[in-house]
Amino acid sequence: MAVDKKYDFVIVGGGLSGCVVAARLHEAHPSLSIALLEAGPDESHNPTVLSPVLYPTLHDTPLQYSYQSTPQPQIQGRRIPNWGGRLLSGSSAVNYGAWTRGHAADFDSWSQLVGEPRWSYKGLLPYFKKSEHWHNDAGDVDQHGFSGPIYTSSGGRDYALREPVRDALLSTGLAYNPDINGGNPNGRVLFEDKAAVSVELSDGQQLAATKEVIVCCGALRTPQLLMLSGIGPESELSKYDIKQIVDLPVGQHLHDHGSINIVWRLKDPDQGYAVGSPAFNKPEYGTGNPMDWMATAAAPDEDLQKAAKVDGTTFHPGERTDYEVTIMYGITAAAPVEIAPMDGTHITTGVLCLSPTSRGTVTLASKSTTDNPVVDPRYFTTEHDRTVLRAGMRVALQAMESMKEYVVEETPPPGMPRISSLSSNDELDQRINAMSWSWFHAGGTASMGKVVDSQCRVYGVNGLRVVDTSIMPLSITAHLQAPMYAVAESAADLIAQGA
Repeated sequence: MAVDKKYDFVIVGGGLSGCVVAARLHEAHPSLSIALLEAGPDESHNPTVLSPVLYPTLHDTPLQYSYQSTPQPQIQGRRIPNWGGRLLSGSSAVNYGAWTRGHAADFDSWSQLVGEPRWSYKGLLPYFKKSEHWHNDAGDVDQHGFSGPIYTSSGGRDYALREPVRDALLSTGLAYNPDINGGNPNGRVLFEDKAAVSVELSDGQQLAATKEVIVCCGALRTPQLLMLSGIGPESELSKYDIKQIVDLPVGQHLHDHGSINIVWRLKDPDQGYAVGSPAFNKPEYGTGNPMDWMATAAAPDEDLQKAAKVDGTTFHPGERTDYEVTIMYGITAAAPVEIAPMDGTHITTGVLCLSPTSRGTVTLASKSTTDNPVVDPRYFTTEHDRTVLRAGMRVALQAMESMKEYVVEETPPPGMPRISSLSSNDELDQRINAMSWSWFHAGGTASMGKVVDSQCRVYGVNGLRVVDTSIMPLSITAHLQAPMYAVAESAADLIAQGA
């Protein structure tokens, strides 16, 4: 088939990473021809896309890919949904907009794992700073950037429960940290002689890349594209008579942040404490997520040591983050059933397992680029993950139990008993099995050190890189937007140096 157009670089996927790489390559080398391929539209002026509060209304619309996991036997055989952005800017355009970096130790472990200082926290710090325009002029200049393209914000909406929730979290023994971002807390690729030379679109067009093809389709679509192109396990490719180019563990090592929400009935909802109350009506409330605080902490060492024995692994103590607790002034969409109405009578505590050791897979459903891949996350298949989530749940429960002036009691899911900070592990596990969910932070399916090298180049082929969350060899204890901006900035820099 004849090539329709030629470019220096063809970037497959116009999500966060693809946009960063395309922009920075053009900035460094304006004469380069760069094709940025995105299946979805540009919705940069769509008010629903621009509002993080309205993110849940985009589920199951043309602006999102809708994925359902395989049945998860360890959590009552439930299928857990996941969504990915199908528009320019990708999932970064259709999420809650959280900006957290994670613990420095995560990036240092990544660096040690692949033997490349670039991916350490110190190595990535210039790129964290390059990407952001920090909201506080008095912020730490050693940690933050003040002229980047991404403008951050923090609070300023004067929610009635701001200080009571802060006090409740502190009452559990958590410490106050004024800066959570300081480091401590469709198509296929065509080949000639094992070199990526072009991209074939779903309509049959071919776009040639004279320098490189860069895949930025995310942790669920990137492995699908690679396998359809002949890069992946023979056992998987042979199912669909796909000629293998390179045998690599593509689609393995999927990690994600499993989570759970706990819902609380307010004592005096007419005071306007939560979304849905007529008194929850200040204009600034519509400008951001209805929350003030995010708490992150480590699970107890002794509990993780016990979990390691069950899992047959070794626990290594040290500075780290394991879970996150958030308090949202309303009901969230991240639950398998509706627990309470969005009428201002309830608030929600969300708990995330940020350091999962459970690993899943992304495999092919067919040879079609338009079919979704098969996603099997294997949530909570390790005792470590359950131990971490239970620890976070106990903190959330303790905090809300201390807010007796504002909170009456937990509103449990239909047909289930209430839980408390004194509930047994088995009782908390029953809730996890019935109500756990995803926070949509997938990664690892083209892991650095296994599928790509420390320069993001796919092993065994020339002219092909991957830049998205699929290259993360371990779970970053953060919402992945801020880390991925830094990773994409760093990758763009090294690509530009060799252009």
